[in-house]
Amino acid sequence: MPDQLTTTEIEQRTPVWFALSRLWVGNQLNDNDLEKIAQIMVDSGYSLNELRVICDSEIAPTLMQKGFARQWSGFDESWLAQQIVNQLNKPKRWQDALLDPLRRPFVGLAVESEWPALIMKYQRIQRMKTRIEL
Repeated sequence: MPDQLTTTEIEQRTPVWFALSRLWVGNQLNDNDLEKIAQIMVDSGYSLNELRVICDSEIAPTLMQKGFARQWSGFDESWLAQQIVNQLNKPKRWQDALLDPLRRPFVGLAVESEWPALIMKYQRIQRMKTRIEL
């Protein structure tokens, strides 16, 4: 994860942040919702590993710290991007360094039920995109 994101990186990540933030809202996501999220993941150009890092290290800590996990019906895209950037730019405290490894398993719980389906959809969309480009 970069120390400071450039304006271009923020613009590239914002749709991903917004799409993946849907994993934390209280609404049950249907197959169509997951398809839209996976399409945004593919369109972002990030690999699945990069997307998981973005999900776990940028989105999750911000939403968990704000206390929004599974409580809201959605987020405003610009508000969410600003909150994540603020969280990333916040000076790290020694307490965070000690507590982060303990928090990590709980942070991932919000996405674990949907992540396998997103991987499958991402890979399918990626294969289709590759065939079209040939």
